[in-house]
Order: sequence, then C-alpha cells, then structure tokens
Amino acid sequence: SIIAIVLHVKLWCSHVTGKLLLNLMDHTEVVRDLTFAPDGSLILVSASRDKTLRVWDLKDDGNMMKVLRGHPNWVYGCAFSPDSSILCSVGASKAVCVRLVLGVMNF
Repeated sequence: SIIAIVLHVKLWCSHVTGKLLLNLMDHTEVVRDLTFAPDGSLILVSASRDKTLRVWDLKDDGNMMKVLRGHPNWVYGCAFSPDSSILCSVGASKAVCVRLVLGVMNF
C-alpha cells in the first residue's frame, strides 16, 4: 500500500505485518501523484507541488535516483507508457512533459 502524506511517501507491508517499509522524504512540498513503472522494475515516480518529479528505486531501499525538473508550476500527475519507455507528467500551467526512459537510470 502507498499513501502520500504531505511531504513524504510512506510504504507499508499491508498483507502481513502492517510494518512501515520505506519513508521517502526528499520532496519539499505536497506530493500529488505516484506511479510505478509497469515493467516490474520497482521504480516509483512521485509528482509534487515543488515542481519536480522524483524517481525512487524501491529495490535499493527507496534510494532517490533522480530529480526531474522542467515544470514551471506544481506537478499534478505522472504516468508511464505500458512498456515503461516513456514518462509523462502534467502540471498546473497545463504543461505536459514527455521523457524517454533509456534504461533504469536514464530519464
């Protein structure tokens, strides 16, 4: 289960223990959206009012891999293409950013 709380993204084990697994805390404003890469890589992207997307590697203890900038205002949402090769995001200024994903570390 995933719940975005103010500036943090918290992940719990909802099926067995209810234990907090990860607390991802690098955003400086409210987190608006989350999306997993559908390729099973356990890459999570969060969109925030801090005008950034953050890319997290959940296989590496939630290590933040990259900060994606480019929106002039809040970022409201993000989504991967079905094959995880494209990441799109939309912001408050009605701007849409499209990024090619060239492997796990390259956005």
